[in-house]
Amino acid sequence: MDYAPVVTLMAVIGAYLGADGLQSSGFMAVFVFGIVLGNKDSFGFTMRAGEARRLDEYVATTAFVMRSFIFILLGAQVDFALMNRYLVGGVVVVAVFMLVARPVTVFLCAAPDRRARWTFQELVFMCWTRETGVIPAALAGLLVGMNAPGAQMIASVTFIAIPADHPIQATTTRWLAGRLGLLER
Repeated sequence: MDYAPVVTLMAVIGAYLGADGLQSSGFMAVFVFGIVLGNKDSFGFTMRAGEARRLDEYVATTAFVMRSFIFILLGAQVDFALMNRYLVGGVVVVAVFMLVARPVTVFLCAAPDRRARWTFQELVFMCWTRETGVIPAALAGLLVGMNAPGAQMIASVTFIAIPADHPIQATTTRWLAGRLGLLER
């Protein structure tokens, strides 16, 4: 019998509750646990092939369910009147993020990475292909849940960004890769 998924779930819950009980960040503890789990071979944790495959399937399924849950929660909290009110500003913010902030961030962070040896074309591709999604949605949901000042406006702009970003970037990814000469034959 394979207990890896159950042990993983219990370890995630334990990491969160343990950190929270120590007045620390439960989210950060779970994040660090995820880093260790994702790099288990580097940390010397070995598993049989069948166990590793089942654990990977469990993690992928759980991640999918959690991402779906985050979007459902964000969607349930969106005030369409506020979204309409911030539509023009939201579209401007999305354009600035897509065309200025993300490229600047990619070039500042990835260009100095000498080990990866990114080409200019690969950096341009990275600037374009990272659609906005679950992380901004989760953070917006947290702000709304905490009743933070301006949280409804942030959630509205986030809800504008996600559907604006995906149709533009996701549908042009293959075309851009071809134009940049990055497609493998």
